[in-house]
Amino acid sequence: MGPLVRRAALRLTRSGPWSLLVLGAFVLLCAATAAAPLFASAAGNAALTDQLTAVPANAPAGSAPVVRLVGGPGALGEGRLAGALEEIPGLAPGAVTAASLGVEQRQGLPGEFTPYVAVGDRVERARLFGDSDQQAALVPADGSSGEPRAEPLAEPATGEAAGVWLPQPVAERLGVVVGDTVEVGIQDHGVRTGAPARVAGVYAVDAGGRAPADPDGTRRWTYRRPFLPVDSEFRTLPAYLIVADVPTTTALAAAIGDDLLFALEGRLAGAEPTLAEVRSTVAGVHDLQVEIRDPAIAGETADRVRPQVVTGLPELLRAADVVAARTVAWTSTLSTAGAALGLIAVFAVAVLTMVRRTLELRHGVVVGLRPATVGALAALEVLLVAAASAALGLVVAVAVVTAVGPPGAITSTAVTAGAVRAGVAALAGVLIVGVTAAGFAWQAARLRASIGGARAGSWELVLVAVAATSVVGLLVRPASTGPPSALELVVPVLAVAATGAVGGRLALRLAAIGRRRRAARTAPDAWARRPARLLAARRFAAGGSPSILVITIVATGLGLLTYSVAAATSVRQVVGDRAAVLAGASATTEIEVSWLLDDGAAQLPSPPADDPGLPPDPGPVPGARTPPLPAGTTVVWRGRTTVPPEYTNLDLLVIDPEHFAEVASWGTGPELARAKALLPALARADDTVTAGLVAGEPGEPVPAIGVGDLPSRAGDEAALSTLTDDVPITFLDVVPAFPGLGDALPLVVVPADSFFSWLGSSDPRVKPPEGTGKFDRTPTAYFPSLWTNGDARSFAAILDPAGVTPGDTETLEHVGQLPDLVAARRSLGLQLALGVAVGAIAMLALAMFADRAATRSRAADLLLTLVGMGRAGPRRARSLELAAMAALGLALGTLGVALVAPLGARLLDPGGGAAPGFVLRLGPQALGAGAAAAAIAVGVAVVVATARSASRTSRSADRGVLRDE
Repeated sequence: MGPLVRRAALRLTRSGPWSLLVLGAFVLLCAATAAAPLFASAAGNAALTDQLTAVPANAPAGSAPVVRLVGGPGALGEGRLAGALEEIPGLAPGAVTAASLGVEQRQGLPGEFTPYVAVGDRVERARLFGDSDQQAALVPADGSSGEPRAEPLAEPATGEAAGVWLPQPVAERLGVVVGDTVEVGIQDHGVRTGAPARVAGVYAVDAGGRAPADPDGTRRWTYRRPFLPVDSEFRTLPAYLIVADVPTTTALAAAIGDDLLFALEGRLAGAEPTLAEVRSTVAGVHDLQVEIRDPAIAGETADRVRPQVVTGLPELLRAADVVAARTVAWTSTLSTAGAALGLIAVFAVAVLTMVRRTLELRHGVVVGLRPATVGALAALEVLLVAAASAALGLVVAVAVVTAVGPPGAITSTAVTAGAVRAGVAALAGVLIVGVTAAGFAWQAARLRASIGGARAGSWELVLVAVAATSVVGLLVRPASTGPPSALELVVPVLAVAATGAVGGRLALRLAAIGRRRRAARTAPDAWARRPARLLAARRFAAGGSPSILVITIVATGLGLLTYSVAAATSVRQVVGDRAAVLAGASATTEIEVSWLLDDGAAQLPSPPADDPGLPPDPGPVPGARTPPLPAGTTVVWRGRTTVPPEYTNLDLLVIDPEHFAEVASWGTGPELARAKALLPALARADDTVTAGLVAGEPGEPVPAIGVGDLPSRAGDEAALSTLTDDVPITFLDVVPAFPGLGDALPLVVVPADSFFSWLGSSDPRVKPPEGTGKFDRTPTAYFPSLWTNGDARSFAAILDPAGVTPGDTETLEHVGQLPDLVAARRSLGLQLALGVAVGAIAMLALAMFADRAATRSRAADLLLTLVGMGRAGPRRARSLELAAMAALGLALGTLGVALVAPLGARLLDPGGGAAPGFVLRLGPQALGAGAAAAAIAVGVAVVVATARSASRTSRSADRGVLRDE
């Protein structure tokens, strides 16, 4: 091993700050390359967690992360359950249930079949239900001393009644407490067949007042709701349940002549399962479906008693896979850009290293070192750094993905893949350093042989031309949303870099002209008064091409950092706003008719018996009102209308403006804030118009808010087509977004009181005439839904007492899981990290410039020190020069981002909804991030320059430097 090889292996350890810069470039390369599999793993697991969390609170088992195996009725059905879920990976031990089935099996047969629980002459309809996990299934009612039994009650001893739990309303009406004996039985054709049962406990019921309440932290009974027995008389209501363990329930059912439907329930074992684990679980569920010949496999419709598997896991997994794939698609370009940025950083370090060693390189060529040897020595020099960077880069990648990436688990498989990629990236960096050094050596050999070199051209003009071409290419391409392409990623880079290059050259030229003019007017003693400022100005103006290059790099780095922060804040805002627009409120559910929720609803009079075809009074129905609901809820009607004369289809949203503002979701952007600010004026105008209509005065136009692409403007009048007549409206304003706006059509928002008053007897808030059913009226064009700013579970407290069955339920959280919206949110952290990395490149470039400038001007600085500036003077001048370059780079970078901002919708629009439109906003966070990075860059560069200047401090060394120079 020769001396050159021994020296090269440890040379960087003696290079001071320069070694840290080399290490930083390699760590950036390895971390950016290793982050891709880590991010993909975290994105997939986070997508699954989001899907599991976003399951509506009132979702049944078919839409929930549970597995329900229906074995069938009787002993045969119970036998199918033995060990059925044990072979499926990822499922916790299941609970067996046994539900009363006699009413359903005898449906349509003559006679009655009424399950009951009784004490003497007090009788309540109730049905049997067994649960093998009874201890965790029930919530004891207030005042009940009973506790769920941990052991099976099995067959009661001779003379001892079986132990059962009763719902609190039934226990109160029967007047029983824990320890009392009740009769559980069936009444058929007037004959009661009963068996005694001991009241082991009284359990609390849910908000609907019938089904058992969910224990804290579970949705056990909510998931079961579609499978619970229904009331034997009112089939739309769940039955009161007599709950016991399965053996007790089986014994009671045999004694009274009831039948049972057996099922087995399983839940995911882990609190936060990974995507791979759930994929294995779903595969096991599919195998079970094939084994039992599930009707879903054959595309058949299953009845309640047929063996089947009911689960929402496959759909949740599919949705998570879609979101994860979309997220990875969003970030793949960013990951590639990060890796490319790391390669550029290593290449820049290699180039600047060779520039620093120009004299050494020439001497090596003179003594006969071949380019290949120079390259090999340079590669050997960074080999240890590369090895350390591979490990450190993996640690940094894990830390960055954990801190700013998706909140999902990073699996060991992903870490292994990241380690392999980091190692490959480190080797690529070593190769780049070696090839670059060999190239410089070859160039030095050519110059020594007088072959000549290439003449420098105007690279700024080339950069401007490339940037302009990329912008034109972006503009002529059809607009699209979704994951950014390479063109969309490179346009901001080129635009900001071109702005920095042209602006830097122009600034230096203007500085040089200004310096010459000031020199002619400067007093002779100006140097003595402000030596550091004048020296900094002279050096700044005389920077030349190297300074322009550094200013361009600084402007690009700081500008792209500003751009990344602005993009992240803008995307986060528009994603939240679009989810709010699509969802409307925290939770919404469709209902049949609104007047069922209003005990005091107005009612249409019965038509005269002698003339039933007489049309009703065309005026407003006296007493018509919007249903009064608990705070935080409101009724909203949707419809479809047209506006003459164009008769263009429009969506119609009828609201109660007094309560809509507190219920709807308004996001954080200015577009929705503008819409919300119109509601007080809408409410005032609604009161005025309604009062006039009720008083019989000529109808004033209904106030309205236009939303979306409408030709109307504030103050314009129009008419909405209805089934009865056209309703005149006046637009208070036309806004770009409003909660409840769909993707397809523009929207008109009108207040309920004045709009429905125009409809007279067609007001959908009014009851039909007495003696008619709730659907006996002519179907209206206005479909009601219930909105709340709380949880979807709060709907039960409003709908169940009114006997209203909820329809399709949607939540803001669930809408927020649209693949485009999730992918955009998940990519923000990586985009910010990429911006920070580009900012770090700017800091690296300024630090390298400071190191080079301090090295080249050492003799001049020493001379200035000896003639009176002192040691601090040149350092202050260098600090001012670096600060001026950083400030100019920041200003030019910010200008470049401002020029790119109008293209923000084409560059960054995440999709997931049309409104509100995307706007790239340069807010205080983005500007503050750029300014902070510029300050840090100056601080680092000053430290590097000071360290380089202080490397020789003795007077003998000073004289040596002056002699050498």
